Amino acid sequence: MKNLLKTCLLVLICSTIGRSQIASGEYFWDTDPGINLATPIPASVFVGVTNDTYSFSPPTTGISPGIHRVFFRLKDNTGNLSQIVSQVVYIGETGIPSIAEDEVGLLEYYWDDNSASPTQITLTNPPVNGDYQFTVPSTGLIAGSHKLHMRIKDKYGLWSGLYEKSILIFGNSPLPNIQKIEYYVDTDPGEGSAISVSFSPSTASDVTSNFEIPTTGLANGQHVATMRVQDANGLWSGKFSKAFEVDPQFSLTAGGLPSIYYCLGGTIEVPITRTGVWPSGNEYVLELSDQTGQNFEPIPTSTSFGGSGDKLIGTIPSNLAISGGYKIRAVTTLPYIRKTSTTTFTIGITATASSNTPVCAGTPLNLTSTSSTPATYSWSGSSGYSSTVQNPTISSPVTANSGTYTLTATNTGGCSATATTVVLVNPLPNSTASSNAPICAGQTLNLNASGGANYAWAGPNSFTASTANPILSNATTATSGTYTVTVTSALGCVKTTTTLVTVNPLPIATANSNSPVCFGQTLNLTANGGANYAWSGPNSFTASTANPNISNVTTVASGTYSVIVTSAAGCVKAATTLVTVNSLPSASTSSNAPICDGQTLSLTANGGATYTWTGPNSFTASTATPTISNATTTASGTYTVTVTSAASCVKTATTLVTVNPLPNPTASSNSPICSGQTLSLTASGGATYSWIGPNGFTSNTTSASIVNTSTAANGTYTVTVTSNLGCSAISTVTVTINVKPNLITHTQNLATSSPVNLTLPAVIARSSLPGGTTLSYFTNSAATTTLTNPTMVTVEGIYYIKATSPSGCIDIKAVSVIGNCLGAITLVSPTDDKSTGNGVKVSSQTITASNKITSTANYIMDAKKAVVLQPGFLAGGGNVVFRAQIGGCP
Repeated sequence: MKNLLKTCLLVLICSTIGRSQIASGEYFWDTDPGINLATPIPASVFVGVTNDTYSFSPPTTGISPGIHRVFFRLKDNTGNLSQIVSQVVYIGETGIPSIAEDEVGLLEYYWDDNSASPTQITLTNPPVNGDYQFTVPSTGLIAGSHKLHMRIKDKYGLWSGLYEKSILIFGNSPLPNIQKIEYYVDTDPGEGSAISVSFSPSTASDVTSNFEIPTTGLANGQHVATMRVQDANGLWSGKFSKAFEVDPQFSLTAGGLPSIYYCLGGTIEVPITRTGVWPSGNEYVLELSDQTGQNFEPIPTSTSFGGSGDKLIGTIPSNLAISGGYKIRAVTTLPYIRKTSTTTFTIGITATASSNTPVCAGTPLNLTSTSSTPATYSWSGSSGYSSTVQNPTISSPVTANSGTYTLTATNTGGCSATATTVVLVNPLPNSTASSNAPICAGQTLNLNASGGANYAWAGPNSFTASTANPILSNATTATSGTYTVTVTSALGCVKTTTTLVTVNPLPIATANSNSPVCFGQTLNLTANGGANYAWSGPNSFTASTANPNISNVTTVASGTYSVIVTSAAGCVKAATTLVTVNSLPSASTSSNAPICDGQTLSLTANGGATYTWTGPNSFTASTATPTISNATTTASGTYTVTVTSAASCVKTATTLVTVNPLPNPTASSNSPICSGQTLSLTASGGATYSWIGPNGFTSNTTSASIVNTSTAANGTYTVTVTSNLGCSAISTVTVTINVKPNLITHTQNLATSSPVNLTLPAVIARSSLPGGTTLSYFTNSAATTTLTNPTMVTVEGIYYIKATSPSGCIDIKAVSVIGNCLGAITLVSPTDDKSTGNGVKVSSQTITASNKITSTANYIMDAKKAVVLQPGFLAGGGNVVFRAQIGGCP
C-alpha cells in the first residue's frame, strides 16, 4: 500500500563538531523526549561525507497535517553533543487514505470554484512507481492563474481528502502582467487586503521579488506566511505558504565576559541579553571548557535577572589546572541554545620568587619574581624590607639583609599566589695595599698586599699579577700610577684597594735657542728637564740658569752651546744646540715726493728679499716699489720699510714724503649784465691764474674783463689757479649777458599832428626791443620826472623815452617835438666839446668824415622832417646825444 500523494522533506545538518569526531545523531518532532531518547539517525548518513554538511530525510509517517518543527543533534566519540538544529515543516495534505493500487477506481477534479460540476476520470492504467499519471485538460480556461482541485474514490465509495494545486494557464496571447504581490501571516485578511510587496520590473508577467517578513509583534511559536499575486486582469493566483517559528533568543553581552582573570573556587559572572518570551520550563546552564577551549562541562549555575542587567553566575571548581585558554558557554534548554564566549580567560595564578644570592656586602641584591598572569607585587623581608616593584633591587646590601623574602602576586581578578626565596649577604675582606714608592727610573718597584685568600693586581702598562707581593724590575716613568689589588676572601667576596706609585724620571735634558738670529738681536738659550743647569759655549760663554741670553749678539757668537741638566732626584743628562748669527741686510729707501694732492706717490726700497712698508693713514705694502694713487695731503709723513734678508734678518729704513695741497680757487663775475656793458671776472686762492671762456677768451690775470659785451659772451668761464708750491686747481663761473633794448626815436611835428602821441609805434620805429620790454616817458634825461600825458603832447620840446627789458636792461632816448619849422639841417650837437653831455650848441655843425666809421656820412629827412643818421655813423665813444637843427628850430 502506498500514498498517492506524498510529503518529501530533505534536511541539511551543519555540524558544529569536526566531522572526524561524529559518532551518532538523533532527531525528534516538536517535543524533546530527552538526550539519547529521540529517534536515532541512520549511521549511513555520516559515511563518505567530505564537508561539514549531512543530508537526511526524516520520515513524516504518523505526523498530523499542519505546522511542525523537526530537531536534530549530533554526538562525537567523547560524548559531547552539538548544538540543536531545527527546521519548521508545513504538512499541507490531509485525508489521504492508504489504498491498494487495485482498489482505485475513480478520480474527479474541478477548476477554480466550479465544485458543483466536477469532471470524473476512471483510472484503469496501472500506476508507475506507485503513482498514477494522467492529464487534466484546460480547454476553455482563460490564460492566467487557476486552482485545480482533485480527489479519488475507492471501490467502496470512500473519497480521499481534497488536494489543491495552483496552475498557470498560458494562452496564445501574451500572459497578462503581474500588478500586485501581497502576503499575510497566519490569518487571511482577504484578497487585496494583505501586505503589499514591491517588485521589479513593475510591468511583466514573470517577476522576481526577494523580501523579508518581519516577525516584530509575533508571539513565540509556529506561524505560516502565505503569498499570492494578481495579474492585470484582476485574477489572483493560488496561495504559496511557508511555515516558520519565532523563538526567544539570547546573546552574551559584549563578547561574553567582563574580565579575563578568575580564581579557583571563585565565581564567574556572564552578562547576557535576552529577547522574546521564554518557556517556564527553560533552564540556564554555564559550561566551562578545558585549557584548550574545548570539552565543556557544566558548573553550578545561578541567575540574576533585572536590576543592573541579566547575568548567569557560575562557581569555578577549585581543582582545575591553573592556566589560560578557558572558555565559558551559556546553554538554554527550552529552546536548546548554546552561546560560547568569543574570548578566552585564565583561571588561577602562580608565582615564583628568586634572587642572585649569595651576594657580597655592597653588591646589588636583585629580587626576581614571575607570575602566570599580569599582577601587582608585594615583597617583605629582613630588617623590615618591603617593596611593590616586581623585581626590586637592594643597591648596597649589608649582612643584616640576609634572610627569607616573601612575594605575594595579585592579579586583576583578585587571585593571589605567594612564593619565597632565601637571601645570604657575605661580608667583604679587610684588605691593604702598599709599595716602596717613590723610586727613580731603573730601580725595582715592590708592591705589597694582605687580608685575603687570593690577590689580583692591575696597574699601568697593562700590569697584572696574582701574588700578594709582586716585584717590577727596572721600573720606568710609565710604571707610575695607581695600582689596584682585588682581594678575594675565602667566601668569594671581593674588595679592591689601591696604592699610588711614583717613578721619578731621569731628566729629559733639552737644549734649544732662538737661532738663527740676526746681528744685534738677543740670543736666547733654553734648557729644561731638570732642577739645575750649567751652560758653556763660544767666546768662553758660561751660565747657570735654565734660560740665559746674550744681548746685542754678533756673528762671532755662532757655534755649539752645551748644557748639563740635573734633576731634583740628582740625575744628570747633557744636551747641545747649534747657534747661527746672521748679518743684517743693507736697506735703502726713496720716493718721488714732493707731489701734489691727487698725484701718484711712488715708494722705492732695495737691499733685501722681502719688504714690509708702513706709513700714514695705516698704509701697508709688501712690495719693494709700492704706489699710492690719488694721494692726499694726509699721505704726507714718514714711510718706514722693513727689509728682510734671505736669512730672515731685518733692517728698517725711512723716507719723508710731502704731499702738497691743491689751491682753493674761487671764481666770480659781475654777471648778469646787459649787452654793451663790461664783464668783470675775478679769481683768488693762488699765485698764478689762467682763464678760458666762450669766443676763445683767455687771460692770465686774477681779474679779467671784457668791454662792450654781447650775448655771445654768455657761458662758463674756467680759471686754473696754481699755488706757489706748483699745485693747480680749477674753478668755474657762469656768465649771463642780457640783451639791452635799443631805442630809435623820431622827431614829432606839431604842425602835422597836434597833439602828438609819443606812445605810437611810429615814434620808435626801427627800434630793437627784447620781448616783454616796457616803455615809460619822462621830461628829463635822467628819466626821473614822468611825462604826465605822453599821448597828448602839445608843447614843443625834448622828451625822453625809457625802455626796460624783463632782465632789467635800460635804454633812454630823447625825442623832439617841434613846431612848423623848416630850413637847412645842421648838426648842432655833439661838438668837439662833449663835457656837458648835451654838447655845446653852435650856430652850425657840419657832419664830417671824422664823425663816421667808413664812407661819407649822409643824412636824410623823413616825412615828418626827422633827421635820420645812416648806418656807419660814429660820433666817438660812449652814449652821445645828437641834436640837429632845421633852419632856426632846435
